[in-house]
Amino acid sequence: MELSSYTASHIYTVMEGALETEVDTSVTLFLDSEPDASKVIVNYLVDGAPTGTELTIVLVERGLTSHPTGGENAGEDLTHENVARVFTTIEGDLSSGQIQLDVAGEVLLENCSIIGFVQNSTTLQYFGATAVNAI
Repeated sequence: MELSSYTASHIYTVMEGALETEVDTSVTLFLDSEPDASKVIVNYLVDGAPTGTELTIVLVERGLTSHPTGGENAGEDLTHENVARVFTTIEGDLSSGQIQLDVAGEVLLENCSIIGFVQNSTTLQYFGATAVNAI
């Protein structure tokens, strides 16, 4: 599934469902980042991931606003929560590893979280999830 298929509400629903479901899969994230960094190092540990699953890691930013000048929301102040800024999927051995997320300059890490979830790449069933603040 491409990034455009994921919305903030979808990711939130996924997280809520995964956190409310008893599973044998656990996801742990450890971060190395600084407030003005252009990258975040994510160390991950996954225990109990079934065969055929993948780990998806998403950096989301909260508290964004926009001020459209046209369309049905022209002149409104819109607030956006959990906007996906960086999105990556890890396949294969999910037990442990490290990835680097390159962060655009306009992203404020103090307003961000990293979400990690394990999903079957064929059935799209979720098995475990976690979220941590980026800073």
